[in-house]
Amino acid sequence: MMQKLLLSLAVFFSLLKMHAAELDDSYTTLNDSIEKYLLSQPDKSLIYAKQLLTKAIQEDNDNQIAKGLASVSRSYFLLKDYENAQLEAKNHLRHVKNLDDIELLIGSLLLNSEVEIMLTNIDLSHELLLDALQIADSLNSDLYRETILSKLSGFYDLSGQLEKAVEMRKQSLYILENRSIDSNYTAVTKFQTVVYSYAVLAASFLKIDQIDSAKSYNEKVKLLAEEKDTCKLIYYYNIKGDILLKEGQYEKAEAAYQKSLYYCPPDYPLFDLNMAFRFGKVAYGLRNYERTIEILDNGLENYTVSEAEEAYMDEYYKLLADSY
Repeated sequence: MMQKLLLSLAVFFSLLKMHAAELDDSYTTLNDSIEKYLLSQPDKSLIYAKQLLTKAIQEDNDNQIAKGLASVSRSYFLLKDYENAQLEAKNHLRHVKNLDDIELLIGSLLLNSEVEIMLTNIDLSHELLLDALQIADSLNSDLYRETILSKLSGFYDLSGQLEKAVEMRKQSLYILENRSIDSNYTAVTKFQTVVYSYAVLAASFLKIDQIDSAKSYNEKVKLLAEEKDTCKLIYYYNIKGDILLKEGQYEKAEAAYQKSLYYCPPDYPLFDLNMAFRFGKVAYGLRNYERTIEILDNGLENYTVSEAEEAYMDEYYKLLADSY
């Protein structure tokens, strides 16, 4: 989940970069501060986002009002205050519908969809994504189409429609691999998005028991990461561990998971929770149930699961219950 969130945040901000030319120095400072603290200290980014919104309203700057509303919503989202994130996201959508700016409208639909799925409003989240895709298709824009296809893939994955998730991700990947490099789509951006897509496809194929396809895409992750950025080998070794776990090779799976931690693990509690789940499954497979309980309990001690996130914790809780 965390990797998807990080990528979606990067995509969202990239959709708004085109408005940077309109900023004076004070707007630039506020926006830079929001981006600086959003992931690491969302409580601080919320303060700057509210300052930005107040300034934009006072100066009747529609584009900066839109950026302020979006940034306030994003900050609340990362603080796991999903009700306030929803409120500001809806305000954002109402605001941008009055502007002649298709890019902002698409970005707002994506923002609202992401918030709604965390509140388990599945049908509404899907509807918002389809609305965004219809706009992108009408513009014949591969840029927006790819972004929305990747979002749809994530949506179908979360809702258990795994074949659809794979199909959407393949369409997204085709656009990424064939898109020309330019100032907005640099070689670094292409690498990051393509290697992530390979990893997501590998994980998706594993979920539908197509292990050979999972291994094939995971090898693509390895080759690209070794060539461009070894930090991304964290994807490769985690998925390798998942594959070995599926094959019942528990000791080798544990070794792969341990090795992944050498490759730039993110300092986020949600990542630690995901790793606790992986190591817990290894211990359970080895029938070390006391160890399973210890690992899973430690994961929960270090991460506060919000009410909205409870809906996505069923497998974790089931593994914990089965270990008693």
